[in-house]
Amino acid sequence: MSVASNIAYLRKNFDMTQKELSERTGINQSVLSRIENGTRPVRDDELKIFADFFNVSTDYLLDKETTVAEFSRDETNLIYDYRWLDSDSKNLVLGMIKRLRVISSPKSNKSVIRQNSENGSNFGVVGGNFDSNVTVRQ
Repeated sequence: MSVASNIAYLRKNFDMTQKELSERTGINQSVLSRIENGTRPVRDDELKIFADFFNVSTDYLLDKETTVAEFSRDETNLIYDYRWLDSDSKNLVLGMIKRLRVISSPKSNKSVIRQNSENGSNFGVVGGNFDSNVTVRQ
């Protein structure tokens, strides 16, 4: 496959229109259309944008690699949005994900750490970073 067909394949695989991909990457829709049609070569900076957005290597887009990560559209959007956050916001999101994993996991199969109620109501999975005393519940 060519770079053009790889980009078109990934876009379609993520159930995106050219307009949506254009908006998410900042690459003009008419430029994107010409790239996918093979009438305009993709520039190096655009190649990097596509690789970052689709979470693949530039080698994959250039057909030098045959593996691709399979993500749903929602997963791809989460990754893309996460990359734009500052480090404090990323830490907040990761903490929320850990909390949700604890809440949604079966209680009988997972060990959970909770902060003592006198120290706050934060909780997470075993291995979390806590500054206060913790108790392990099975």
